[in-house]
Amino acid sequence: TSLPPARLVWLRDGIPVQNHLTLQPFSNNLQIPNVTSSSDGSYRCKFTNELQNRSTIGPPLKLAIGPTTRKLHIQSDGKTQTAILGGSVLFECVPFSRIAATVKWSRTNPNNATLPPGRFSTIGTNLKLTDIAEEDAGEYECEAKTISTSYDYFTLTVDEIPSARVTSADGDALIRLSSYSAKCFVDGKPRPTVHWTLNGVRLDSVNSKELEIFLDDQVDHELKISKIDIRHEGYYQCF
Repeated sequence: TSLPPARLVWLRDGIPVQNHLTLQPFSNNLQIPNVTSSSDGSYRCKFTNELQNRSTIGPPLKLAIGPTTRKLHIQSDGKTQTAILGGSVLFECVPFSRIAATVKWSRTNPNNATLPPGRFSTIGTNLKLTDIAEEDAGEYECEAKTISTSYDYFTLTVDEIPSARVTSADGDALIRLSSYSAKCFVDGKPRPTVHWTLNGVRLDSVNSKELEIFLDDQVDHELKISKIDIRHEGYYQCF
C-alpha cells in the first residue's frame, strides 16, 4: 500500500507487457488468456509511487512453456533401414523440447518380441543394434516423455549376403558327345539372381542356344549340355 496509490506495471524480461496481457478484475493478478511459446520469460510486478518517485519490484516469476504436443524430430536417413546379417544399425530418435525428455526403446512387431539381449545399446537417445540376426527384423518403437508422451516407429529389414555353390555328378573330365549337368545352389535374402559364365563370358539366352547349353532357372539353376564337344571346354562359374 502507498499514498497516493501506486501504479502497477507488469514486466517480462524487464519490458512492460501490460498492453498484451490482462489483469483480473478488482485485483493486480496477471492473466495470460492464450499461452504460447512466446509467453515464456521472467515476470515481475513493478509498483511506482509517482509523487514520491519511488518504485518497488517484486520477485521474479519464471514461466516456461513446455512442448505439450510437439512431435519428435527424427534425425536419420529414414525410418526404414536394411542391415546385413551380422552387421549393425543405428536408429536415431531425437526429441526436441524445452524440457529434457526421457527416451525408452522397445519392439512392437513381432508381438512379444524384446530387444536382443547383449546386442543393443543406447547412444544418447539413439538405439544401436549389433551382430544383427534374422529375428531382429521388425518394428521398433521410440517413446519420448516430458509432460506429455510422443512416439515414433522404425522398421528393420535383415538381408543375407548371397553365396553360391556348384555341384555336379558328372565330374570334370568328359568324353565327346557325352552329357553334362551342374546345379548352382544359392543362399541369400532377398533371393539373389543367378548367372552362369563360361570362361568369364556370361551365358544368356542367345549364346547358350548357339552353344546348345540349356539353362533351367526353375530347378536349382541347373546347367545342362546334352552332347559335349570342343566348344564346351572351359571354366564354368555360377554367380
